[in-house]
Amino acid sequence: MMRKAICALCAILLLLPFAAGAEIYSFPYLGTRLQAPEGWTVLLKDDLDAQQAWIERTGADIEAIRADYAANHTVFEVFMQNGAQVSLSVSETAETAAWDSVERMTRAEADAYMAGYAHPPYQNVEWSKEAPGFIRYHWAMEAGGAEVSFARLSTIWQGALYTLTATGVDVSTEALQAANFTVLTALDFIGVRVAAPLGKYAPPPPLPEPILDDGRVTPMSLVEFTGITDQDQTAIFVETLPGAELLLQTQSDMLRNTANAEGRQKFTLSTRRETTYVYTLTATAAGRSTSTLNITVERRLSAEALEGSYKRGAMAMDAWKYAQIMASLEEYRDRAVTFRGRVAEISEANGFPCALFYISNPTAGEWRDPLWVVLMQPYEIAVNEVLSVWGDLRGDALPYQEGGAVLSAPAVIGRLFSK
Repeated sequence: MMRKAICALCAILLLLPFAAGAEIYSFPYLGTRLQAPEGWTVLLKDDLDAQQAWIERTGADIEAIRADYAANHTVFEVFMQNGAQVSLSVSETAETAAWDSVERMTRAEADAYMAGYAHPPYQNVEWSKEAPGFIRYHWAMEAGGAEVSFARLSTIWQGALYTLTATGVDVSTEALQAANFTVLTALDFIGVRVAAPLGKYAPPPPLPEPILDDGRVTPMSLVEFTGITDQDQTAIFVETLPGAELLLQTQSDMLRNTANAEGRQKFTLSTRRETTYVYTLTATAAGRSTSTLNITVERRLSAEALEGSYKRGAMAMDAWKYAQIMASLEEYRDRAVTFRGRVAEISEANGFPCALFYISNPTAGEWRDPLWVVLMQPYEIAVNEVLSVWGDLRGDALPYQEGGAVLSAPAVIGRLFSK
């Protein structure tokens, strides 16, 4: 895992045409690329010398910037027209490597992750509603007689801590967080792309606080409740006073029950749909006032179900569909596809670790219709091997050589492989 983080910071960064008025900066070993619109100035950690003239015009010292980037694991920094500057840093520790991603955290781990930021000078530490799976927070400090504000979005992904930090003089915290989100949405494989199709990076739903026995209200708590399920049915175990009357209100029904001699009772609920279920549970015991718990249960598909859903939604590529894609690459950007093809070459195309596949095998036996598969995760692939592949079209093409000519083939981000 540490090798991956080091490679990410040392990878050769590409500058490729992407769209009118926009440039794309690729960071292959990070699994990200930045589409920078016109008006943004982007400083790259591994290309500061080429940008020295611009840096000196701002009055900054290039060596100081280089040292700062190294100390903070900065990959790039964006200077926006509203005065905000946003940096992306990626660092890895034994803890982040063990957690792997926000998606895989237990509730205790997610709480511990957030608690790591719940201290001065950080303020308003919370899960972001605009960017699920990211913790947002901000702080301010004095610099040169002026108050400089900072705002951050942080998440755990691919075993590393990914952090967007926005700062600026006389720029409000709200504007800084908006700048973070703007840069986030300009990144592939972070933000929207992180959330689909193979994972859901979202914090655990809040758990209801138990109601303690004060001698007046009916005490009540839930037993072994996590708020997340991947099952079609979910059991909610309630602990209260023996004989207490229980009422569970769902969106369409009201379920009544009575606590047993040990003060326990179970409600079995349908959670077939992938959604968030909201319930209200009330408990009333003799001589006590009624107590209420608000309960949220989120149905999240298991990794196997997510993988199956992704595979079923992938478009099968054949020679006809390949010709359509080649004629309009951008139109098919981010489209999930699947194919079975033969590996012709394992190489790096424009700095990307890739495998060149040929995916059509007509009766003559000659393999045709090449495309590059970008290997985002380690996978053992051999030349001449025939594999089934599922991945996302990147919306562009990469060069390859055939018969002495330089041609181009569509690029696919490889997600799943099968022999």
